[in-house]
Amino acid sequence: MAGGCGLVAVVVIAGGVFGAITLVSRLQHGGFNCLPSDFPRYPGATYSTYSFELNGPTPGNSCHMVFKSNSSTSAVLDFYQSKLDTGGWQVTSSNRDIGLIAFRKVNTTSTKGTVQVSARDGYAEIDLQLYSR
Repeated sequence: MAGGCGLVAVVVIAGGVFGAITLVSRLQHGGFNCLPSDFPRYPGATYSTYSFELNGPTPGNSCHMVFKSNSSTSAVLDFYQSKLDTGGWQVTSSNRDIGLIAFRKVNTTSTKGTVQVSARDGYAEIDLQLYSR
């Protein structure tokens, strides 16, 4: 009987480790996010942090995601400037001096946000804020 319990414990621990590894992998590759499915994602960017507030202090929902990229800030800004000015998105303002692009969803004025791209120590940080009601 004791041998059977030990085997069950090993299987449960192994399953937990595998689940944790899978969860970390999904997080690193943006598997969990609060961005709409049609929101452009910078190729090769890896997940850094994430937060979501449903009916938070700002009216409606708030999505905040941060990614890291080995690309230059200029390349990342160029990507978002072009991708957020096509399809279902529209750039509403842009300030390359501070690496900030404001945008909105075309079919609804209640979904809008910003992309801020900053140079960090050896990588570009992509800070995405999205607000919707």
